[in-house]
Amino acid sequence: MSIPVLQELHNEVRRLFIAGSGMAAGDMRLNKLLPQLRKLGESAPVLGRLADGVEQLVEAGTEQASGKLLELGTLLHAVLYTQGRTEAKGSVTLIEAAETSCFTQVPYRKLKPLLEALTQKGGGRLEVVRQGFEEKLFDDMRTLIPAIAALDDSFAELAEYMAQTVVPTLGAPALPLLKARFDLQGGKGDARRLQLIHRLAGAAERELLVQAAAEGSLDVRTGAIELLGDYPELEPVILQHADDKKKEVRRAALSALSRLMSGAAAERLLLALTDKDQEIAIEPIRQSAYGRLTERLLQVTEELLRGLEDSKPGDDAVPRLYAAVQCLEGKADPAVSAFLQKLLGDKTFMSRDTGGVQDYAAQLLLDMNRPEAHGFLLSLQKAWNRRFVAYSFQAAVRTLQPSEVFDRFAGEFASKKSAAGKELLRAMYELTEPLANPFDECGTSDENNGSSVSTAAGRTGSLEGCGYPRKPIPLDGWDPRWVDQFMDIDEEEFVWRLARRPDKKVVDFLLKKLEASPNFNKTRTVHLLAALFRLGYRGTPELLMDVLEKTNAKHIYYLDRTQLLLLAQLPREYADRLEQVAKGLAYEGIQKQFLDAVEWLRAKDNEEEIVQENGKGEGWIAWIRNKMF
Repeated sequence: MSIPVLQELHNEVRRLFIAGSGMAAGDMRLNKLLPQLRKLGESAPVLGRLADGVEQLVEAGTEQASGKLLELGTLLHAVLYTQGRTEAKGSVTLIEAAETSCFTQVPYRKLKPLLEALTQKGGGRLEVVRQGFEEKLFDDMRTLIPAIAALDDSFAELAEYMAQTVVPTLGAPALPLLKARFDLQGGKGDARRLQLIHRLAGAAERELLVQAAAEGSLDVRTGAIELLGDYPELEPVILQHADDKKKEVRRAALSALSRLMSGAAAERLLLALTDKDQEIAIEPIRQSAYGRLTERLLQVTEELLRGLEDSKPGDDAVPRLYAAVQCLEGKADPAVSAFLQKLLGDKTFMSRDTGGVQDYAAQLLLDMNRPEAHGFLLSLQKAWNRRFVAYSFQAAVRTLQPSEVFDRFAGEFASKKSAAGKELLRAMYELTEPLANPFDECGTSDENNGSSVSTAAGRTGSLEGCGYPRKPIPLDGWDPRWVDQFMDIDEEEFVWRLARRPDKKVVDFLLKKLEASPNFNKTRTVHLLAALFRLGYRGTPELLMDVLEKTNAKHIYYLDRTQLLLLAQLPREYADRLEQVAKGLAYEGIQKQFLDAVEWLRAKDNEEEIVQENGKGEGWIAWIRNKMF
């Protein structure tokens, strides 16, 4: 066939156009093509002319070579043009163009890191994408295709961020690309595309959802079925999928039914709860806001409760009741509250092995934040051998005055090794912070005025903004007598948490505990020192340095936030001693943390200026965060 020979000749001619016509004389590659061209010329005269042109070119002198090369190239291109086809196979269809404002004002240098994060692999890409979104780089049309492609990213968190946050903001321009790249038999990326098509196009793409729910891959099917819950008229289709052989499909169908306010949907959810799909029915029933479903759920739960009387040990009566009670979560209906109260007062229920259900029901009552629910929990303080005393305590904290809570429950903590005592301590642990705002204004007592522990943080009240978690119950929400109570039963951690006023008895208690554990690597020691600073004890700086000097420096690997803040409480004159400790440290990173603290201590002459400059001490806090965190 002539086309391959002509293409090869075209490559050689192009080479000579680049290298120069002077290289054509005696060219071996052209001479090699001559016999083939002569043979082709026997059937096509024009190919014979090409053979003549090649022969003239290789024999031409330097002056004539350029003209001969141009003649050969012109003839060759004319021949090749006649051998090609311009029409496309198949029918002509219109191209659906994306709507775009064609915004491309962002310099490519700024856009490149974002495009690489969307199209390549490696760590740190999600932060680059988030920053690009905040800087509105996705307004540039050059990010459109990479953004859609990133829905398939192997890093699921990035792909979900694109699906939930970025692509929806692209609006209509993204829709044609989403539809063009959507594959019914695809994976999770295509399920995300389908969700976005539904989000952007709405009911206009309803038929695509129905098709995907029936014909798609497992990922696409489950995603499509969940979206069908937005169309009440498609309830029969969803009910059909609820009977599918695959558990994942049934789960998606139940989730879709939870959004439908119909009796048929409610009955199908309850059927799943009492059948083989009990596990996957709980969450959809929780999410449903259909009042009739709640009524029917309570009826089913009542029947299960009555069935306990005839049940035998080892059957599934208790697990079925447990699943039904779990479905009541988030339903703050008076009827639900009344049922839970009835449940916790039922002798048959309380006499069976239903500990998990009991705790779940009590927690649901507590979370309802309803007066009658809290009142009922308070009434259970001594009931059932104090089984619910911890829930009674939490209800009391939410409804009674601090002094009333102490008067009512302080005695319950005395027997801390009993089951009830352990539950109360666990509840207290959840209701208090380990050491909230360890350097607040408690350090500004008269005893401490002018001392090293009266820091800028102490004068301004707290270190808000430095990352400490919010207190579940503020310190002033607790009766001060709790501190003495916990000292009496030797629960030192709650003394750290609740002590907020300078008191000799408390200080002596903490000092005694510190003597038994002088190790800066231990959390216990750090919290004891922080509590002493907060209480304004004048000897705390010396105690801190003593602990640092006694701790094996080679075993200090890292300083957490509280430890760093402790070092910042030292007065300026301790800078040299702290520097000596830093020199004995084994690792460069921890040594730098200590030396940063030394730098801060030596700059303390400017502390008053920092506070006066902004009136609130933000300069001090900012310095700590920038230098040490």
